[in-house]
Amino acid sequence: MSLFTRWAIGFSLALWLLTASAQEQFPTCCEPECETLSQRQAEALVEKTEPILAPCCANILHLKGTVVLAISVDSDGNVTCVKVISGPPLMFGVTIESVRHWKFRPYTSLAAKKSFCGQLALQLEANEHGVNYKIVLAPPAYPPTTNSQNPYPNELKRFKFYARYLKPLRPYVSDRDLVIKVLGDSAGVDLSHWRIQPLFVGEGSSINDHPWEKNVTGRLAMVVIRPRQRISLLDVKFPSAFTHKAGLVSEVNVICDVYGDSFGLEYWIYAEDSPAGKKGDLMEIRYGPSESTLREVEGPAK
Repeated sequence: MSLFTRWAIGFSLALWLLTASAQEQFPTCCEPECETLSQRQAEALVEKTEPILAPCCANILHLKGTVVLAISVDSDGNVTCVKVISGPPLMFGVTIESVRHWKFRPYTSLAAKKSFCGQLALQLEANEHGVNYKIVLAPPAYPPTTNSQNPYPNELKRFKFYARYLKPLRPYVSDRDLVIKVLGDSAGVDLSHWRIQPLFVGEGSSINDHPWEKNVTGRLAMVVIRPRQRISLLDVKFPSAFTHKAGLVSEVNVICDVYGDSFGLEYWIYAEDSPAGKKGDLMEIRYGPSESTLREVEGPAK
């Protein structure tokens, strides 16, 4: 075995271990407006697939296994999201790249075309020429519910984003690498009807001109979720866990009614008609640090 071959195998195995150790989430591509289909239903809608290219050192490592993917497909049958749930890490990139270009027959319900989401499992065997694969049925890669605690227990029923899109991100705790792992990009992600944007703690953060007790520079500050269409909350009565205050968004010179709880969850609602939005419309949802985390990191006001 040549020195280069040994190096290639060592590098590939190291990459495998790094990726495998980080793989602890259960990603989903489902959005609130998507219909969730079973693996069998999703497979039945596959119309056109694409080849999967052989990854590095495939012939040396004899790569094979089953990759389970989370996918979403729009009403025209185009793939809009692909994330890996489980499988051999060295196969992740090439598998995602292929499935992104698959074509599905439109899913219809009650005579209307709808977007859908779900899982696909691909049984793969790679060699130097490419990857042989077939769609198979696999046990669900993650449970529909979880017993782990949601740090935002007061999410409104209509807007439950944390478990689906943000878990396990925690403001002032999660670093940029984890944000990228969860959202796919440190700049955020665009869903059909929502924009999810992470914000990070800058250098020199202070309170009343005094540095914070703990240095969390570069960590997640909060996640802001904005609707891409009008959503009125005029008829919503916030639970007693929320308190009300006025908030100013200086960038657009807009006053908002802000309903927040002690866990760091805030709903910003336009307080009056403006060019940016109508009174009572949702401007954004903020997933920030809890009051206890704020005290621990920022320290007391001096």
